Amino acid sequence: MEEFRFVREEELEEAVKLADEVFLAPNQASMGEAFPTVFSASLGQSYGCYIDGRLVSFIGFVPSVIRIHAAELAVYSVGAVCTDPAYRGRGYAGKLLGLLAEHGRLSGASLMLVSGEGGLYEKFGCRKFGSVETFRLEAAAADQMLRSSRSAGYRYRTMKPTDWFDIRRLAHSRGVRFEQSLWDIAALLKAAPTARIGRLQPEIWVAENERGPIAFAVLAVPGDEPNESNHDEPSLIEWAGEPEAVLMLAACGVLAARCRMLNLTVEAHEEALLACLRPLELESKKEHNDGTALILDSAALLAQLGPLFGDERPAAYTESDGGVRLEWQGQVYRMTAAELLSLLFDAQPTEQLPALLKKASDAIVPIPFPKPNGLNFV
Repeated sequence: MEEFRFVREEELEEAVKLADEVFLAPNQASMGEAFPTVFSASLGQSYGCYIDGRLVSFIGFVPSVIRIHAAELAVYSVGAVCTDPAYRGRGYAGKLLGLLAEHGRLSGASLMLVSGEGGLYEKFGCRKFGSVETFRLEAAAADQMLRSSRSAGYRYRTMKPTDWFDIRRLAHSRGVRFEQSLWDIAALLKAAPTARIGRLQPEIWVAENERGPIAFAVLAVPGDEPNESNHDEPSLIEWAGEPEAVLMLAACGVLAARCRMLNLTVEAHEEALLACLRPLELESKKEHNDGTALILDSAALLAQLGPLFGDERPAAYTESDGGVRLEWQGQVYRMTAAELLSLLFDAQPTEQLPALLKKASDAIVPIPFPKPNGLNFV
């Protein structure tokens, strides 16, 4: 008998086992260790398909709040999507996604973030969105940066046990971020999913001056394993504080870990950090955010984004055919949910926009968005 439902607390160990069997590579941390929010008994949001009482398909579902200046988005993240190989091709994961989307709508969430792309997710309506630029910091360039640094009075070190209040203060100084309490930050730093699934180790570096910490950077770097084929490329996972100091912390991390290079992925709205990086003439590429997104509720999304638009707030309504009717500044526009996602978050929307809508939206969109593959990656 097929049963689609929440995974109960006593069944989470079985869910971790299934995820490990599907995803785990040699020298990789257990999915339960890397993704504690997915397998959280406290949250209890993940779904499974059971055949005669046995878990055969699982999807992790994690709620978050994203702060975008004065606006707050209620979102869900989808990850650890796995099906027992003996039961694939029966549509179980697709049916679970449908249940998750409905659960998200009933919860008041406006967006669903998905770590995967293509195939199942594209068929379900998920699309690439947002804009980031990834810079490749080679060890030689990092060494030169530190030698020529004009950051007189700055000291760079790894994190100490007395840094927690400063880490939280710096994290909350970012106007665009996932909401995180001090306890959330500590738990996510310990789990560091982006690092662990790449068979890397998280390291937290801190920059300080005479007043105390002014920046921190979370890096994913190799541990004691010298074989580079056994891990992903080192990267900057998360950061906050003064951009020039963040860049110097990345350079320190590259050299301390004896890495050949480090990837720094920076969101398009982080103009101050981009201004520090561009004069270095590092190899870089522009791309979408990792993963995909789906608008769960267009009306809720526009309402939650409302504070960004001032007095003339747009409104959206889902029509009977699944399309979206957008009302803004006395005009009515009709588009698909995918086109609305692109309009709001892409630097260059994929669809041709009416001239009047483009003129009205230029000063507001693209709306800044924190990268989904940071500490809150699911």
